[in-house]
Amino acid sequence: MPSTDTSLDFHLEAALAAAEDETTLYHLRQAMQLRIAENEDVTDERPGGPLSA
Repeated sequence: MPSTDTSLDFHLEAALAAAEDETTLYHLRQAMQLRIAENEDVTDERPGGPLSA
């Protein structure tokens, strides 16, 4: 994973921890879930991944 991905993940996690209202928490959780899904898609497409056959 490129360092920018790691930095983005770090900042999303920090923002989630610091969020104080329900709307902000909702949007940050959605962003984290989308991020996880993107990372899973990339992993699945790599040689040897479950979708590489």
